[in-house]
Amino acid sequence: MNNSEHLYILWANDNPITAKEMVFMYGLNSLVYGWWDIVTIIIWGATARLVSENIEIQQQIRLAQN
Repeated sequence: MNNSEHLYILWANDNPITAKEMVFMYGLNSLVYGWWDIVTIIIWGATARLVSENIEIQQQIRLAQN
């Protein structure tokens, strides 16, 4: 596989709206619609705290993993 088939999203913003409206929407749709074969979301900086504390975000991550 070459890198043109793999999307990397650097998620560095701890705003939950950004997570829902950009990170998860684009990441999930990229797989559902076949835009990319593989999507990797990289959790960086303040985002790690958001993920550890926000149950709704945790549920979105589980959905994305499936």
